[in-house]
Amino acid sequence: MPVLEARLGGFLPAHAGLSDSRRKELWATVLVLWVFETKLAGEKDVWELVAEKAQTWVDELPEVSQAEIQASAQLVQEVVNALTI
Repeated sequence: MPVLEARLGGFLPAHAGLSDSRRKELWATVLVLWVFETKLAGEKDVWELVAEKAQTWVDELPEVSQAEIQASAQLVQEVVNALTI
């Protein structure tokens, strides 16, 4: 868990405008989208509508730029790779 905590400490976006809870929601959403797309790709018909809704929510956050969303997706990849045994 120290790796996860350290990486989450640097989670983007850190600027004013996103509450701590909103940052956690964003992180969780980006993480779930990554899991759907990479680990459950063969089950796309099951999760596709949920993922579309989640992606729309992320894309419509006024406080977060597309560059920050992409950076958070990259961070998800790094954290998951660090946690993989």
